[in-house]
Amino acid sequence: MEDDYAFALQILDQLNGVEEFDAAYYQQRSDRIRELADQHQADSDQIFAVLVDAIRLDIKAHPNQERLQYLLNKNT
Repeated sequence: MEDDYAFALQILDQLNGVEEFDAAYYQQRSDRIRELADQHQADSDQIFAVLVDAIRLDIKAHPNQERLQYLLNKNT
C-alpha cells in the first residue's frame, strides 16, 4: 500500500505541475508516515489505504484528464 501511495501522490503532483521530485522523495514520505503511525500505535496499512483512496478521488476529479492519461502511459 505504501507503493500505491507514493505512486498516486507522484501522479497527483505531476498533474498539478510539480515535476521536480523523484521516486526517492515519495518513498521518504511513505517511510515518514509509517514511522509516525508506529509511534502513534496506529495501523499504517489502514492509514495508507485512506490516503490512497483520497488521492485517487482527487486524481479522478482533476480537470486535466488528458494529462493524466499521458502521465499514466509515461510511467508504465
